[in-house]
Amino acid sequence: MITAIDFVIRTLTELYLLLLLMRFWLPVFHGDFRNPVAQGVLRLTSPLVIPLRRIIPPFGRIDTSTVIAAFIIQCLLITLLLKLRGGAASTLMIAIQSVLELATLSLNMVFFVILIRVILSWVA
Repeated sequence: MITAIDFVIRTLTELYLLLLLMRFWLPVFHGDFRNPVAQGVLRLTSPLVIPLRRIIPPFGRIDTSTVIAAFIIQCLLITLLLKLRGGAASTLMIAIQSVLELATLSLNMVFFVILIRVILSWVA
């Protein structure tokens, strides 16, 4: 039963983290914010990012509020999954694992976006 709950929590959280990472990478790669996909990403992530942006301003082209939001959500996910499994970890370990998981998720997303663009360039 815990593995099912673990799976559902992890899947839903990682989908939202992917949206946050897309929001972070869009301005870095000069994404078109008029695109319907980009509009959907902005609409779904704005309730979390906009209040944080009032506290944490962007640093140049880097949207620090989006990065901080993704980091906090990833830390909460790891903590929740550890509590469900009955484990415990130090705050430093949770922070390090969160950074590594976000980097892995971000690299996977960038890889698959590039792969999809290559395939679509052959088809179109």
